[in-house]
Amino acid sequence: FWAYSIPKIADKPIFGWGRKGFIRSGTTLELLDNYNMSMAVQHPHNAYIQAVFDNGFVGAAIIVLYFLWLTARSYGLFRGENLDSRLVGGLGLAWICTFLISGLTASTFYPNEGSIFLWAVMGLVAKGGVEAAQAAENAPPSQGLHNSRMGRDRHMPHRARATRAARTIRSGG
Repeated sequence: FWAYSIPKIADKPIFGWGRKGFIRSGTTLELLDNYNMSMAVQHPHNAYIQAVFDNGFVGAAIIVLYFLWLTARSYGLFRGENLDSRLVGGLGLAWICTFLISGLTASTFYPNEGSIFLWAVMGLVAKGGVEAAQAAENAPPSQGLHNSRMGRDRHMPHRARATRAARTIRSGG
């Protein structure tokens, strides 16, 4: 399917054929005629080729920039101090990598039933992770693991941590 895509991309390289470009360009019918396939192929089975096919190089560049931004945002959250932010960032990185790798074969960058969870994670990364990080920064010192006694204890020598833990256990708190 990829071999049929390249000449069609060359016909409309700037802005592409539009959504469902494989059908609009006649590539689906061409494949049916040439191979007498029982099922109509509606995309090139490569998300990167499909992005250029449907959106041209301008639209594909926007998609690439979006995924670069999302990856950088996920990595920033993953490297953060707040546990919630790190979880969202790690989940974002894992799913983005999975999505980008699966795009080499049969995936698409368009939302569909197979990628609902990924798009939900992208929403978390874009909005929810940022809110978690902001909440942690604005939290009073008594809230959150990082600002709690346990969080401060990791900077204490081992013997001092053990002494503090024993006192806490004896006092019931």
